[in-house]
Amino acid sequence: LNEGTLAFGNNAALSTARLDVGDVTGTKVVTLQSADSSAHTLSNYLSLLAVNLNIGAGGNLTFSGPINMNLNTVAARVIAVSNSVTTFSGVLTNTCGLTKTGPGTLMLSGASANTYGSTSANGNTTVSGGTLKLSKTAGIAAVPNGSLILNTSGTLLLGAANQIGDAVPMTLAG
Repeated sequence: LNEGTLAFGNNAALSTARLDVGDVTGTKVVTLQSADSSAHTLSNYLSLLAVNLNIGAGGNLTFSGPINMNLNTVAARVIAVSNSVTTFSGVLTNTCGLTKTGPGTLMLSGASANTYGSTSANGNTTVSGGTLKLSKTAGIAAVPNGSLILNTSGTLLLGAANQIGDAVPMTLAG
């Protein structure tokens, strides 16, 4: 999906195909959403190429496959969540970070540790709006690398113990 909106009507909408989301220039915006108020779980491998990814209003979405965040040579992925809850339960990989915006909740869950992020500014995890809920299995790192930055308009919610890597510095702004 290079740009525009992709609305999911059922859990097998993409079969088992990998979904490349956006273009590497970062100039085009991509929106993923439920086609209606129903919740959907998609097991596809996501490769986030877009700098800006919108999760549209509608039913909750769960992405249970691996998610490639991309390299930290590009800006951190800005994920604006407008539905109630979007869950990434697969492993987030690579060195790029993420910035959570929008009024909804982005939940990082699952039984395997994420490996995304890095010590560069592009590898940080930033919460600038809505809620980032860290809900991996207790003791499994949801935020493993980089810095964790909580801005005044964002909320960080710990859904289980030991969700932040021991070497991850935190900045609490507000």
